[in-house]
Amino acid sequence: MFCPRPVAGQRPAILVIRGNRVLEPGSTGVPRVNDVVYLLAKPDDLVRLDEAFADNAVQARAAERAYFGDFTVRPDAPIGALAQFYGASVEPDRRTMTVGELLAERFANPVVGDRMQVGELEFTVREIRDGRIHSVGLKLHRSAPG
Repeated sequence: MFCPRPVAGQRPAILVIRGNRVLEPGSTGVPRVNDVVYLLAKPDDLVRLDEAFADNAVQARAAERAYFGDFTVRPDAPIGALAQFYGASVEPDRRTMTVGELLAERFANPVVGDRMQVGELEFTVREIRDGRIHSVGLKLHRSAPG
């Protein structure tokens, strides 16, 4: 089998191109960076094959977005402006604060990963420099239509 990770129902490679050479399936050994691999697969196997061959950097970026959110904001960003821009509901007393002020009110010594939700906005500390919040992740949590 050719896949770098086990894949249920995986099929052997039918063609491998390495550099300028077409290699016989089974003679390729361990996959190498830049190999072009042709497989026959059932549609149900495609997600698992994507996971098996996915670039680790792509997976890392996806995991980072899942944890920190799709957006990055500065700590001096006004919460009211973010709420208005994204059409999110936020308590009126929080609208005049900046993201940094809000997080400082909640966390005396913030660390990467500290998070706080305000209305439909969730803020997660992404980066600390010189003991201060430098960047913050933002996730939107939409209320279900009622």
